Amino acid sequence: MLEFVQGDARNPTGNLLVFSEAIGYNPVQPGGRYIVCNVVVSFVSASTNHFPVVIFPPTALNNEEELQAIMQLQNYYDVVRLEDFEVPAHRDENDYVKERLEDFNRCVMEYVELCRHSLEDRLPVVMEPVTDSSVDKAQAQEDLPDDEATTLDRLEDLIVHEQADRTEIRELIKHIEVRFPRYDIRNLERALARDSSAGQLPRLYIQKFRAIMDEKYEEAATLQSRIRQLERSI
Repeated sequence: MLEFVQGDARNPTGNLLVFSEAIGYNPVQPGGRYIVCNVVVSFVSASTNHFPVVIFPPTALNNEEELQAIMQLQNYYDVVRLEDFEVPAHRDENDYVKERLEDFNRCVMEYVELCRHSLEDRLPVVMEPVTDSSVDKAQAQEDLPDDEATTLDRLEDLIVHEQADRTEIRELIKHIEVRFPRYDIRNLERALARDSSAGQLPRLYIQKFRAIMDEKYEEAATLQSRIRQLERSI
């Protein structure tokens, strides 16, 4: 259950601030008291049961005054607090960071579901009928990887091999969209349909996803710039 400090879980705005107080080590900025991240969920395609997510790189704030100032910039921010970020004694820092990143991903997934449910009574949502083939698809999705790194590995394998089953790629893209919403996976899907540069554009997307997974946000921004340049030339 998300701990809302500001906003209404029954009527989310789609503009979320997630923060955690850093006790001791702060991986974003040494000495920073808070880690804050902005998450935006688009409602534009809500009528088709599709909620794209943009997750901005985390930032560090020095004190509570700075945090309050950010929260008050827009009174429609939904603000959720995660448990304090504190690396336990005798615990590997990298392992702890990965664990907390998974917590953050679950937070984003839960928030997207809150957005979805809040709009069910206000927008006609296109739902797939339950058929035998739908059951088969659900069964097939059980075989999809749950681990983030393994999922990206499989996606890369499918894209690198030109003879890959396009249906399998589509199912994996849907899986990533739900399980790991911080990736702009639908942009990669469009890239697969239009890229005529020997797969360079999809490969750049995968490199960007890996950089985001490893919290190498500067590298991810550089890759995104290369993606935009290549997309303009195609």
